[in-house]
Amino acid sequence: MGTKGNIKCCAAVFHFLIFIAGVSSLSMGIYIIASDYGAHQLSAVLGDELYHVAAYIAIAGGTAIAIISLCGVCGSLKEKKCVLVIMSGKIQKSMKIALVNKYGVNLDHSENRMVTEVWDLMQKNLECCGVHGGVNSTDSWAIYKIKSQWYKHGNNRKAYVPDSCCRHDGDIITCTGLNGTEGTPIDGPPVGGNVNPHLYHKGCYDELVNYVQGHVLMIGGIAVASIVVILFGLIFSMSLYRSIREVDSY
Repeated sequence: MGTKGNIKCCAAVFHFLIFIAGVSSLSMGIYIIASDYGAHQLSAVLGDELYHVAAYIAIAGGTAIAIISLCGVCGSLKEKKCVLVIMSGKIQKSMKIALVNKYGVNLDHSENRMVTEVWDLMQKNLECCGVHGGVNSTDSWAIYKIKSQWYKHGNNRKAYVPDSCCRHDGDIITCTGLNGTEGTPIDGPPVGGNVNPHLYHKGCYDELVNYVQGHVLMIGGIAVASIVVILFGLIFSMSLYRSIREVDSY
Protein backbone atom coordinates (compact mmCIF):
# COMPACT_ATOMS: atom_id res chain seq x y z
CA MET A 1 0.00 0.00 0.00
CA GLY A 2 2.87 2.34 0.88
CA THR A 3 4.67 1.60 -2.39
CA LYS A 4 1.50 2.25 -4.35
CA GLY A 5 1.00 5.55 -2.54
CA ASN A 6 4.58 6.63 -3.25
CA ILE A 7 4.22 5.82 -6.94
CA LYS A 8 0.95 7.76 -7.06
CA CYS A 9 2.53 10.80 -5.39
CA CYS A 10 5.60 10.69 -7.64
CA ALA A 11 3.42 10.51 -10.74
CA ALA A 12 1.31 13.43 -9.52
CA VAL A 13 4.40 15.53 -8.73
CA PHE A 14 5.92 14.73 -12.12
CA HIS A 15 2.76 15.78 -13.96
CA PHE A 16 2.47 18.89 -11.78
CA LEU A 17 6.00 19.99 -12.68
CA ILE A 18 5.16 19.56 -16.35
CA PHE A 19 1.98 21.57 -15.73
CA ILE A 20 4.06 24.39 -14.23
CA ALA A 21 6.33 24.32 -17.27
CA GLY A 22 3.32 24.53 -19.56
CA VAL A 23 1.81 27.43 -17.63
CA SER A 24 5.18 29.20 -17.68
CA SER A 25 5.37 28.80 -21.44
CA LEU A 26 1.81 30.07 -21.81
CA SER A 27 2.44 33.04 -19.51
CA MET A 28 5.65 33.99 -21.28
CA GLY A 29 3.93 33.93 -24.65
CA ILE A 30 1.02 36.05 -23.42
CA TYR A 31 3.42 38.55 -21.85
CA ILE A 32 5.30 39.00 -25.11
CA ILE A 33 2.10 39.44 -27.12
CA ALA A 34 0.61 41.91 -24.64
CA SER A 35 3.79 43.90 -24.08
CA ASP A 36 5.55 46.16 -26.56
CA TYR A 37 8.73 46.25 -24.48
CA GLY A 38 11.72 45.78 -26.71
CA ALA A 39 9.74 44.91 -29.85
CA HIS A 40 11.13 47.75 -31.94
CA GLN A 41 14.72 47.21 -30.82
CA LEU A 42 14.51 43.50 -31.55
CA SER A 43 13.23 43.97 -35.08
CA ALA A 44 16.73 44.74 -36.34
CA VAL A 45 18.17 41.49 -34.99
CA LEU A 46 15.40 38.92 -34.68
CA GLY A 47 12.69 40.47 -36.79
CA ASP A 48 9.23 41.10 -35.40
CA GLU A 49 7.84 38.09 -37.24
CA LEU A 50 10.15 35.55 -35.59
CA TYR A 51 9.69 37.18 -32.20
CA HIS A 52 5.90 37.10 -32.34
CA VAL A 53 5.68 33.67 -34.00
CA ALA A 54 7.74 32.28 -31.13
CA ALA A 55 5.30 33.84 -28.68
CA TYR A 56 2.27 32.30 -30.38
CA ILE A 57 3.96 28.89 -30.49
CA ALA A 58 4.78 29.19 -26.79
CA ILE A 59 1.11 29.95 -26.07
CA ALA A 60 -0.18 27.01 -28.11
CA GLY A 61 2.43 24.56 -26.84
CA GLY A 62 2.08 25.73 -23.24
CA THR A 63 -1.70 25.37 -23.37
CA ALA A 64 -1.49 21.83 -24.75
CA ILE A 65 1.12 20.79 -22.19
CA ALA A 66 -0.82 22.36 -19.29
CA ILE A 67 -4.10 20.64 -20.21
CA ILE A 68 -2.52 17.22 -20.74
CA SER A 69 -0.42 17.39 -17.57
CA LEU A 70 -3.35 18.65 -15.47
CA CYS A 71 -5.35 15.63 -16.55
CA GLY A 72 -2.35 13.51 -15.57
CA VAL A 73 -2.23 15.07 -12.09
CA CYS A 74 -5.93 14.50 -11.46
CA GLY A 75 -5.83 11.03 -12.94
CA SER A 76 -2.85 10.07 -10.77
CA LEU A 77 -4.49 11.29 -7.57
CA LYS A 78 -7.90 9.78 -8.32
CA GLU A 79 -6.40 6.59 -9.82
CA LYS A 80 -8.99 6.67 -12.57
CA LYS A 81 -9.70 8.38 -15.85
CA CYS A 82 -12.83 10.27 -14.77
CA VAL A 83 -11.21 13.66 -15.39
CA LEU A 84 -10.19 12.68 -18.88
CA VAL A 85 -13.65 11.28 -19.56
CA ILE A 86 -15.37 14.48 -18.38
CA MET A 87 -13.07 16.72 -20.41
CA SER A 88 -13.36 14.44 -23.42
CA GLY A 89 -17.15 14.56 -23.23
CA LYS A 90 -17.21 18.35 -23.06
CA ILE A 91 -14.88 18.73 -26.03
CA GLN A 92 -16.90 16.27 -28.10
CA LYS A 93 -20.13 18.05 -27.19
CA SER A 94 -18.72 21.43 -28.25
CA MET A 95 -17.49 19.98 -31.53
CA LYS A 96 -20.89 18.41 -32.23
CA ILE A 97 -22.77 21.64 -31.54
CA ALA A 98 -20.49 23.62 -33.84
CA LEU A 99 -20.65 21.09 -36.67
CA VAL A 100 -24.38 20.37 -36.47
CA ASN A 101 -25.55 23.98 -36.22
CA LYS A 102 -22.91 26.07 -38.00
CA TYR A 103 -21.12 23.99 -40.61
CA GLY A 104 -21.98 24.93 -44.19
CA VAL A 105 -25.01 27.11 -43.39
CA ASN A 106 -25.50 30.89 -43.24
CA LEU A 107 -21.99 31.45 -44.55
CA ASP A 108 -22.61 35.20 -44.59
CA HIS A 109 -21.99 35.04 -40.85
CA SER A 110 -18.28 35.16 -40.09
CA GLU A 111 -18.52 32.61 -37.26
CA ASN A 112 -20.28 30.02 -39.42
CA ARG A 113 -17.81 30.61 -42.23
CA MET A 114 -14.88 30.16 -39.85
CA VAL A 115 -16.36 26.96 -38.39
CA THR A 116 -16.84 25.58 -41.90
CA GLU A 117 -13.30 26.42 -42.98
CA VAL A 118 -11.76 24.95 -39.81
CA TRP A 119 -13.74 21.72 -40.12
CA ASP A 120 -12.82 21.34 -43.79
CA LEU A 121 -9.17 21.95 -43.01
CA MET A 122 -9.18 19.52 -40.08
CA GLN A 123 -10.95 16.77 -42.02
CA LYS A 124 -8.53 17.06 -44.92
CA ASN A 125 -5.35 17.19 -42.85
CA LEU A 126 -6.30 14.62 -40.19
CA GLU A 127 -8.06 12.38 -42.74
CA CYS A 128 -11.24 12.14 -40.71
CA CYS A 129 -14.96 12.86 -40.98
CA GLY A 130 -17.38 14.07 -38.34
CA VAL A 131 -16.76 14.19 -34.62
CA HIS A 132 -16.29 10.89 -32.83
CA GLY A 133 -16.33 7.16 -33.41
CA GLY A 134 -15.75 4.75 -36.26
CA VAL A 135 -17.62 3.48 -39.27
CA ASN A 136 -20.71 2.45 -37.26
CA SER A 137 -20.97 5.62 -35.19
CA THR A 138 -23.74 8.16 -35.72
CA ASP A 139 -21.32 10.91 -34.66
CA SER A 140 -18.57 10.31 -37.22
CA TRP A 141 -19.27 10.47 -40.98
CA ALA A 142 -23.02 9.84 -40.47
CA ILE A 143 -23.48 12.94 -38.32
CA TYR A 144 -23.81 15.00 -41.48
CA LYS A 145 -26.83 13.21 -42.94
CA ILE A 146 -28.46 12.39 -39.60
CA LYS A 147 -28.05 15.58 -37.55
CA SER A 148 -26.47 18.46 -39.44
CA GLN A 149 -28.17 21.60 -40.67
CA TRP A 150 -25.81 21.44 -43.65
CA TYR A 151 -27.56 18.31 -44.94
CA LYS A 152 -31.01 19.81 -44.38
CA HIS A 153 -30.52 23.36 -45.60
CA GLY A 154 -27.03 24.10 -46.93
CA ASN A 155 -26.35 21.11 -49.16
CA ASN A 156 -27.46 22.06 -52.66
CA ARG A 157 -25.91 18.99 -54.30
CA LYS A 158 -27.65 16.59 -51.90
CA ALA A 159 -24.34 14.97 -51.03
CA TYR A 160 -24.30 12.83 -47.90
CA VAL A 161 -20.94 14.14 -46.67
CA PRO A 162 -18.85 17.20 -47.64
CA ASP A 163 -15.94 16.89 -50.04
CA SER A 164 -13.44 17.38 -47.21
CA CYS A 165 -14.40 13.92 -45.88
CA CYS A 166 -13.03 12.31 -49.03
CA ARG A 167 -9.58 10.85 -49.53
CA HIS A 168 -7.16 13.04 -51.45
CA ASP A 169 -6.82 10.49 -54.25
CA GLY A 170 -10.44 9.28 -54.07
CA ASP A 171 -13.44 9.84 -56.30
CA ILE A 172 -15.55 12.73 -54.96
CA ILE A 173 -18.78 11.55 -56.61
CA THR A 174 -18.50 8.06 -55.13
CA CYS A 175 -17.28 9.35 -51.79
CA THR A 176 -20.17 11.76 -51.25
CA GLY A 177 -22.81 9.26 -52.43
CA LEU A 178 -23.91 11.24 -55.48
CA ASN A 179 -23.65 8.21 -57.78
CA GLY A 180 -26.11 6.14 -55.73
CA THR A 181 -23.67 3.31 -54.99
CA GLU A 182 -24.73 1.03 -52.14
CA GLY A 183 -22.83 1.33 -48.88
CA THR A 184 -21.52 4.34 -47.03
CA PRO A 185 -22.36 7.20 -46.99
CA ILE A 186 -25.83 6.36 -48.38
CA ASP A 187 -26.42 3.32 -46.18
CA GLY A 188 -25.80 2.96 -42.48
CA PRO A 189 -24.97 3.08 -39.75
CA PRO A 190 -24.84 0.26 -38.93
CA VAL A 191 -22.76 -0.64 -41.95
CA GLY A 192 -22.81 -4.03 -43.60
CA GLY A 193 -20.09 -5.09 -45.98
CA ASN A 194 -20.09 -2.11 -48.35
CA VAL A 195 -17.61 0.34 -46.84
CA ASN A 196 -16.79 3.20 -49.18
CA PRO A 197 -12.99 3.16 -49.79
CA HIS A 198 -13.02 6.81 -50.86
CA LEU A 199 -14.51 8.11 -47.59
CA TYR A 200 -12.90 8.75 -44.21
CA HIS A 201 -14.97 7.02 -41.55
CA LYS A 202 -13.19 7.87 -38.30
CA GLY A 203 -14.18 10.95 -36.28
CA CYS A 204 -11.88 13.96 -36.07
CA TYR A 205 -11.82 14.04 -32.27
CA ASP A 206 -10.27 10.57 -32.22
CA GLU A 207 -7.71 11.48 -34.86
CA LEU A 208 -6.92 14.74 -33.04
CA VAL A 209 -6.26 12.86 -29.78
CA ASN A 210 -4.01 10.41 -31.62
CA TYR A 211 -2.14 13.28 -33.24
CA VAL A 212 -1.55 15.12 -29.95
CA GLN A 213 -0.44 11.94 -28.18
CA GLY A 214 1.94 11.11 -31.00
CA HIS A 215 3.41 14.60 -31.17
CA VAL A 216 3.36 15.71 -27.52
CA LEU A 217 7.16 15.64 -27.30
CA MET A 218 7.45 17.66 -30.49
CA ILE A 219 4.90 20.19 -29.20
CA GLY A 220 6.82 20.47 -25.94
CA GLY A 221 10.13 20.86 -27.76
CA ILE A 222 8.76 23.61 -29.97
CA ALA A 223 7.35 25.38 -26.92
CA VAL A 224 10.72 25.17 -25.14
CA ALA A 225 12.54 26.42 -28.24
CA SER A 226 10.10 29.31 -28.47
CA ILE A 227 10.76 30.22 -24.85
CA VAL A 228 14.51 30.25 -25.57
CA VAL A 229 13.95 32.65 -28.48
CA ILE A 230 11.74 34.85 -26.31
CA LEU A 231 14.21 34.88 -23.41
CA PHE A 232 17.04 35.75 -25.79
CA GLY A 233 14.96 38.61 -27.11
CA LEU A 234 14.17 39.88 -23.62
CA ILE A 235 17.81 39.73 -22.52
CA PHE A 236 18.94 41.51 -25.66
CA SER A 237 16.27 44.20 -25.37
CA MET A 238 17.07 44.85 -21.70
CA SER A 239 20.79 45.09 -22.47
CA LEU A 240 20.10 47.46 -25.33
CA TYR A 241 17.79 49.53 -23.14
CA ARG A 242 20.46 49.84 -20.44
CA SER A 243 23.05 50.85 -23.02
CA ILE A 244 20.76 53.56 -24.35
CA ARG A 245 20.11 54.82 -20.81
CA GLU A 246 23.86 54.98 -20.10
CA VAL A 247 24.55 56.89 -23.31
CA ASP A 248 21.74 59.36 -22.60
CA SER A 249 23.03 59.97 -19.08
CA TYR A 250 26.34 61.37 -20.38
